[in-house]
Amino acid sequence: MKTNVTLKIEAELLREARILAAEEGTSISALLATRLEQAVRERKGYHQARRSALARLALETPSLTG
Repeated sequence: MKTNVTLKIEAELLREARILAAEEGTSISALLATRLEQAVRERKGYHQARRSALARLALETPSLTG
């Protein structure tokens, strides 16, 4: 389900965003949605990789307690 959001941005940023969206043949809304989805995917991927690496380190590192 899609939900509408409202944001406040500087007029110059909005102008540049309109140009960028037009150059990419899309709307500002679609441009923002795509970029946010990408940021969330990257963040999830980073956290997943970090958890995996920490788990591997825990298995490979000998216990220091005895």
